Amino acid sequence: MITQQTVRQELETLKRYIDSGGVRIPSLWSSMRMGVSIVAWMIFCPVIMSFFITQKTSETLMSVLFGGWIGFIIMLVVAKMRMLYLSLPENFVKESLLAKTFSSKVKLYYITYMILIFLFSIAGGIVYCFGSVLLTVIMTFLFSLDIGRYKVAGVVEVINSYIKSRQ
Repeated sequence: MITQQTVRQELETLKRYIDSGGVRIPSLWSSMRMGVSIVAWMIFCPVIMSFFITQKTSETLMSVLFGGWIGFIIMLVVAKMRMLYLSLPENFVKESLLAKTFSSKVKLYYITYMILIFLFSIAGGIVYCFGSVLLTVIMTFLFSLDIGRYKVAGVVEVINSYIKSRQ
């Protein structure tokens, strides 16, 4: 169980790692890899389902374009989050209860999202488009609520101000 005391202790540990120069600069590919897989999945699912269910070519094209567009937006958000995560010192990520918790939560949301997108693609065309938007909004809301419990925004602001003061 993570408490505010745990968050404060890990923040102090992170400050020590930052002081020792442990901040990494992640590669662009490592930051974008998860987001690219989401875009590919959101394009791949309607294309594959078009071979198994009878639907018009226009519905398949609409699903592919719509899925690619939403996937692209998600990719940008995910890349930003991964850049922040991957910039943390490696030792801190391995030892931190907070980092492990966030990592497991992100994996759970990622897998759930991918499975539900696949299920929407089985329904085809308009259901896929509407369902993917609705799912994205709901999952984003739930993720924000879930992660917001740890007051991470405040922690990120403290880290950013600390890094700026060190420069």
